[in-house]
Amino acid sequence: MRLSKNGAPWGNKWQGSAAPVEQIQALYASGLSARQVAREIGYSPSHVSRLCQAIARSKQDAAILRQPPKSKHWRSARAAARKIVERARGCKLDPSVDVHHKDGDYTNNTLDNLEVIPRDEHARLHGRRRYGAA
Repeated sequence: MRLSKNGAPWGNKWQGSAAPVEQIQALYASGLSARQVAREIGYSPSHVSRLCQAIARSKQDAAILRQPPKSKHWRSARAAARKIVERARGCKLDPSVDVHHKDGDYTNNTLDNLEVIPRDEHARLHGRRRYGAA
């Protein structure tokens, strides 16, 4: 059996079967680079790039993703969360909606922790939590 540089068996995790394109695109849409997705599934970065051409991000968006977060301030986290949801949905969000962090941790910007809700409902939710209002 042929081994790669890191000692793993040569080939990909789906030896003999193709990795689902939807899964590759979901990993890419979650914010991973084509190189990171390729490393994760065992494909070449160029193959992943070809599969993700339909949802490719601009060079500016890619550069933003590569940068470490500059601040843990809630405003910058709010903007980051909004961008993550917009990228996952493939369109801009309406200004009348907010992105809510379900667990209350505004630095946890994973897609399963984010939900889009109307701005007035978001204000009511946080008002109730903060001030005990009904």
